[in-house]
Amino acid sequence: MIVSIVLVCFTLTSLAQEKPADCRHEKNKKECNIEGLTEQQSDAIKAIRTEMRNNNTQLKADLEIKKAELNKMLLQEKPAEKEIDKKIEEIGSIKTQIMKNKTHADIKIKAQLTPEQRMQYDMHHTKKGHKPHPQKDMQNKKMHKDNDCPHHNK
Repeated sequence: MIVSIVLVCFTLTSLAQEKPADCRHEKNKKECNIEGLTEQQSDAIKAIRTEMRNNNTQLKADLEIKKAELNKMLLQEKPAEKEIDKKIEEIGSIKTQIMKNKTHADIKIKAQLTPEQRMQYDMHHTKKGHKPHPQKDMQNKKMHKDNDCPHHNK
C-alpha cells in the first residue's frame, strides 16, 4: 500500500514538471539537451537542422534508388562488374554527401553556442555521451547469431 502511494506521488510529480523553456520543440530535438539556449539560438539551430534534413531527404531517396538499381544489376544472369563498381561508387558518393551535410550542420550549430553550451552539445553528440540502446544491441546480436556464421557453427 505504501509502495503504491509512493509510486503515485512520484508519477504525479513527474507529470507536473514542465519542460524547460529551452525545450520548445517536439521530441527528438537535440537542442533540448542544451541549457540556457536563447530563443534566437534555438531558432537558428532549428533552421540549420531543417535545411540539413531537407537536403538529406532527397539524397536518401536517391540512395534508395541507387541501391535498388544495384540489386537489379546483381540479379542479372551475367552482372557487369564495371557497371556494378560504378553504381557502388555512386552509392558511396551519396553516403559521403549525407555525412558531410550532417557534419557541416553540427559545425554551424556549434558556432551558435557559447563555450559551455558547446561542451553540453559535444557530450550529447559523442558516442560517450549517448545512452546505450540495449534493445537494439540485443536485436543486432540475435540477427547476427541467426545468420549462418562459421564461428557460430562450431
